[in-house]
Amino acid sequence: MRQEAAKTRFLASLADSQIHWLKQEAKQRVDAQPSARFLTSRYPLYKAEEDQLVEEWMDRMQYGESVPHSLSEQEG
Repeated sequence: MRQEAAKTRFLASLADSQIHWLKQEAKQRVDAQPSARFLTSRYPLYKAEEDQLVEEWMDRMQYGESVPHSLSEQEG
C-alpha cells in the first residue's frame, strides 16, 4: 500500500514530458526485444516495462538524478 502511494506521488511530481519519456522508453525497450516481434499485443509488456522504469527512477531520484524529458513533447 505504501509503495503504491509513493508511486502515485512520484508520478504526480513528474512533468508531462517526463511521463511521455518513460512511456516511450518502455516501448522502445520492448520493441527492441526479438521475442516481442511475434506478439499481437505488446501492451502488457509495455506496462510491465513502464512499471519497472518507474521503480528504477524512483530509486535514482533518491541519488539526485532526474527523469529525462521527452524532446518531442518539448518541441510540440
